[in-house]
Amino acid sequence: MPMGQKPKTGKKDKYDELVKQVEVLASSVRLNQIMIQNMHKALQEIANNTRNNTSVIDDLQFRILALKDINNISTERVQNVADSLKVKAFEEASVLKDQEEKAAAVDQVESEEDIVIIRSKTPDKEKDTGILRSRIQIKDMNIPDLAKKLLGAKVGTEVETFLNSDRHVVTVLGIRRKPVEAPAQTPEA
Repeated sequence: MPMGQKPKTGKKDKYDELVKQVEVLASSVRLNQIMIQNMHKALQEIANNTRNNTSVIDDLQFRILALKDINNISTERVQNVADSLKVKAFEEASVLKDQEEKAAAVDQVESEEDIVIIRSKTPDKEKDTGILRSRIQIKDMNIPDLAKKLLGAKVGTEVETFLNSDRHVVTVLGIRRKPVEAPAQTPEA
């Protein structure tokens, strides 16, 4: 056979190659079926858990409404107390996070590495749907407009931005800065 020329494949070789391809394809189909069955089971479990959780939430909601009516407490008062409890829990968790990260309170945002503690109000909406509290590193914000406005901000600064097409007035409640890690030094030769 001249150099560079491929050997001719016979019918037997073609048949063997076809059989191998069919076996591989059949194996792939079986794997896909197993994966689909597992996904179906997982989705069924999620659906069952969601139904159970919804039932528990509905029951809890009716119990809260009953207690509110029995004690003649306004919805506004319940909301205010719930919000104050959420803020307290947030602040406690934030203090622990500061300790864990060795983050120090600072007066002004200097870089995207800084962490801000913010709240927001939605003055254009009848019922406020603002952010009660949030603690986030500037670089992790998925809202470039807000991140840009917060660079250079000080505690107490208010900025406006749009979230989910609603105007939010965002207030900076705190600024934290993690310690800068020194770069690893390479030994001198």
